[in-house]
Amino acid sequence: MIQSLLSLFQNVPHELVVMLLAAMPIVELGAAIPVGIAVFHLSPIVVYLFAIVGNLLPLLLVFFFLPKVLRLFAKHSPRLHALFDRYFFALTTKHVSSFDRYGAIFLFILVAVPNPGGGVWTASLLAILFRVHLKYAIPAIVGGILVSGLIVLSLTEASINLF
Repeated sequence: MIQSLLSLFQNVPHELVVMLLAAMPIVELGAAIPVGIAVFHLSPIVVYLFAIVGNLLPLLLVFFFLPKVLRLFAKHSPRLHALFDRYFFALTTKHVSSFDRYGAIFLFILVAVPNPGGGVWTASLLAILFRVHLKYAIPAIVGGILVSGLIVLSLTEASINLF
C-alpha cells in the first residue's frame, strides 16, 4: 500500500508526502516517520517536524467540520440524527463521569501510544462525541502527537541503526 502511494507522489516534494502520510487515518505517524527517514533519507528533525504538522491537520478538520456535519444531520435527516443521538447519548451517560475526570488524560494516552486505530482521528472524534471541552482536548491531543512522534522517531532510528 505504501509503495503504491509513494509512486502516486513521485514528483511531489518528500516533505509534503511525509505530511500527507501523517494526516492519513490509521497510518499517521507510524508510517510517515519511517518512510521519511528510511525511504526518502530526510533528516530526522525535518521528518519529525513535517510529520507533526501533517498529524495536526486531522485535528483541525475533525474539530471544525464534524460538529457542522452533525448539525446538518440534525437539520436534514431527523432519523439519522435520532440514531446518532440515541447511540452517543447512551455512551456519554454511561461514561460521563470518567470523561469528566479523565477525558483529557485518556485522549493524551490514546494519541501518545503509537498504535493503529488510536491516534489523532480517533481522539478528535471521541473528544467531540463525548463533549470533552476544547481547552482540555486540544492540548492533550497535541501533547500526545508530540510524544507519539518522539516514540516513533526513536524506534525508527533504533531499527535503522540495528539493521
